[in-house]
Amino acid sequence: MDRPSFWIAWGIIALVLTFIIGSIIDSYNIAFYISAGIIVLIWIIWFCVDKVKGQSDIDQNDEQNSQKDSHLLLKEPEKKIDEQRKETYIETAIGRGAFSNRLDLTAIEIPDSITAIGDNAFTGCQNLSTVVIPSSVKSIGNFAFANCKKLEKVVLDEGITSIGDSAFSDCENLREIILPNSVKTLGESAFLDCSNLYKVILSNSLQTISNYTFALCSNLNSIELP
Repeated sequence: MDRPSFWIAWGIIALVLTFIIGSIIDSYNIAFYISAGIIVLIWIIWFCVDKVKGQSDIDQNDEQNSQKDSHLLLKEPEKKIDEQRKETYIETAIGRGAFSNRLDLTAIEIPDSITAIGDNAFTGCQNLSTVVIPSSVKSIGNFAFANCKKLEKVVLDEGITSIGDSAFSDCENLREIILPNSVKTLGESAFLDCSNLYKVILSNSLQTISNYTFALCSNLNSIELP
């Protein structure tokens, strides 16, 4: 309601009250003051109620804004985690130390989009037991799977050409390794201290076996050389 209409409405109400009260008490002068007092009291009550309601709306808006901010804070890390995962798998290589010391990993199947496994990519994954590496992967970096104590099974597909230094060193539960014919180079200490490794079948294309490749493999009793 605009201001002129507001005052006209209250003027009419005051006149009506004055007429009604004056008729009852038979004195329009006293009735006028009583009407004015009633209207002032109504205004005061109205003002207080409006003030309280306004403050309540402000508090409610603040609470809603606070909840929105909290929701954003909760969603933002999830978005970042998704972006990190997306980066890891869209890139053609698994980066240096990308999954090192992850105790929650028990089995890994590398996706076909990956062409290289970086240095220390899975170092120290103590509960990792199975690794499947597809033909898309051409190289396995230095210490890529070093110190994976429970690693028992490694499946290497045709396509891998090089296995880096200490790539599978200290994998004490690894028992057998079959290198595909595409492998040309075994890095230094590649299978160092794989104490339960008992059988190795080497690639027909193998050109280099570096120093200490099978050192300290105390149970190794079968090697097929190309």
